[in-house]
Amino acid sequence: TVAIEFVGYSRDIRNSHFGALKVKDAIVDQFRKACGLRPSIDLERPDLRVHTRLDRDRVQLSLDLAGQSLHRRGYRSGTGPAPLKENLAAAILLRAGWPSVATMGGTLMDPMCGTGTLPIEAAWIAGDCAPGLLRDYFGFSGWQGHVPKLWGRLREEALARREEGIAKLPEIIGCDMNPRAVQQAKAHAERAGLHQVVRFEQRAISKTPKLPNPAGLVVVNPPYGQRLGEITELGGLYAELGQVLKRNFQGWKAAVFTGNPQLGHALGLRALLDNKLYNGPIECRLLRFEVEEGYFTPDRIKPPSIENATSEAKVADSDSSGTEMLANRLRKNRRILGRWARRANIACYRLYDADLPEYALAVDLYQGEQLWVHVQEYQAPRSIDQDKARHRREEALVTIADVLEIPPEQVFLKVRHRQKGHSQYEKIEQGGAFCEVREGPCRLLVNFANYLDTGL
Repeated sequence: TVAIEFVGYSRDIRNSHFGALKVKDAIVDQFRKACGLRPSIDLERPDLRVHTRLDRDRVQLSLDLAGQSLHRRGYRSGTGPAPLKENLAAAILLRAGWPSVATMGGTLMDPMCGTGTLPIEAAWIAGDCAPGLLRDYFGFSGWQGHVPKLWGRLREEALARREEGIAKLPEIIGCDMNPRAVQQAKAHAERAGLHQVVRFEQRAISKTPKLPNPAGLVVVNPPYGQRLGEITELGGLYAELGQVLKRNFQGWKAAVFTGNPQLGHALGLRALLDNKLYNGPIECRLLRFEVEEGYFTPDRIKPPSIENATSEAKVADSDSSGTEMLANRLRKNRRILGRWARRANIACYRLYDADLPEYALAVDLYQGEQLWVHVQEYQAPRSIDQDKARHRREEALVTIADVLEIPPEQVFLKVRHRQKGHSQYEKIEQGGAFCEVREGPCRLLVNFANYLDTGL
């Protein structure tokens, strides 16, 4: 079986689906001419996946070694509202000095662990676990040069090293105030073979306990305003995190990963090192601290009261359910509708239309040189709490971008509400750029920002 991925265009080939068909025909016709058999097409797990990149009159063909993105370790089934990719989590831990801390027997604590990516990656690093060990499919499996017996021996060696490494793990703890996220973290740890060595607890950050020696590493990926909340609303959270560090973790190392370094000032700690990393298209900073009194700075923002934190946690907990169902529905629809769209040579179609009552959205895909997503929210009735509706909308947008593996700037949101006369056709924004999308042999310019509807 084969599959063809195609990107780019030229004067004669303007549609990526048409280009993929031409490459596929050329390859399978050669097979039929050489051996009398025509390979079948398998878009999910082919024996051979060919990537084609066209730039004017030059074509580059590549064989897919991996099969799917290597950041997918195989233990995650669902994600929270702002998921951190596994490979980025591993990079954060390596930069933060976790391997040397683990060698000395130091503890790792993540007080805002979400669905557990940082603690699990920390356990795999300290436990000498190969990151692709849970995967049962690689692109090279169908290559003629692949030697299954040799690969089997390498896997057995990796399994033995993992078993030996896990037995020597230091204490690794993840906490989060969201009970659903904690349950997902526990499920992920079980799939990763770590459920007996990595501990997850439900607790607010203000309740983070003081841990006994030896000192270790506190690593945390708090929200930073790009996805889950505005910067002005997050200063108190960062101040509270700083208070917890100074109260319970003196003598420890700390690493805070944020897309808004100015929020780091609210921690009340002076960073010794500052590393630039990217979370998708978002430029972020890994702020690294020694939690020692000599590095304390005056508190700039008063942390919120415990009562307020508790009430906010209850709202967040109640609103966060359903993202996994939404992600599963989007994947299912894309798999089914994607086949129909490819057969019909259609590049723009509706992926989701309020399929789940909790997420009253219409999600449209527009394929050009890149994928754009146009999301329309059906306005919630007045009986629905507006803060809950906003939180659920933010969850849905992050889930959509994560499932489709696109940066947030390629997702456009509109809110549909009852209108009269011609008001629905009036501009809602000025200066939106036109993006080229394709339908069969046609190239169309679509403006996602200026009007409620795109007109396509």
